[in-house]
Amino acid sequence: MSFGMKPVLSYQVSISGSSAAASNPVTAGVTHVRLHTDTACSVDISHAATASLTTSMRLAANFPEYFLCNGNGGDKVAVIGTSGTLTVTEMSN
Repeated sequence: MSFGMKPVLSYQVSISGSSAAASNPVTAGVTHVRLHTDTACSVDISHAATASLTTSMRLAANFPEYFLCNGNGGDKVAVIGTSGTLTVTEMSN
């Protein structure tokens, strides 16, 4: 399900036992991100993103999900889990 949006930019974040954030914030003007992971993990999307195993959103492996961002830029995606890869795709109309 893409809600009529197209992918603009994709990047990967390595999943480990410590919170890891994408090196770049979500681009200004982008209001949605698609997250896909190859392993179960927990994510946080915010300006000061720090993922936690106990308080962050849980993602299932191999089940992409779409999330709303603030659209002003600056939001980052952080992830924590065991090991694997989280792919972040910025989506635009």
